[in-house]
Amino acid sequence: MTTSTRELGRQMLRLPARQKALLVWRVLRDDRVPLGAKLVFPALAAYLATPIDLVPDFIPVLGQLDDVLVAAAALWLFVRLCPREILAEHLTELAAEASEPRAPALSARSSFLRYYPEAARERAETEG
Repeated sequence: MTTSTRELGRQMLRLPARQKALLVWRVLRDDRVPLGAKLVFPALAAYLATPIDLVPDFIPVLGQLDDVLVAAAALWLFVRLCPREILAEHLTELAAEASEPRAPALSARSSFLRYYPEAARERAETEG
């Protein structure tokens, strides 16, 4: 199954932000990905963190637009440099993990009451 680069980019854009970050983390840790592809995201982070821009940020709209365009260009470059099979593999793994049912996360209050049952009893007595 060969997936086009354009389709991989679309699948990546459709991911929620948390899964995008997880995808980047997994791909950066994969030994099969070339070093050039791995350096795209750190270079993007360095560009966005530095005060030097292509268009100064004090210019309305255009100042922020250049950051968005650089981020889009970095994503395009990353998809081009990374082997398609590896990206497709990680995307299918993320999709499989997302479809698995997860246990609901406990709130801080419920986990506190779970580990301190005497507090739960006192709370029940004061409320009831």
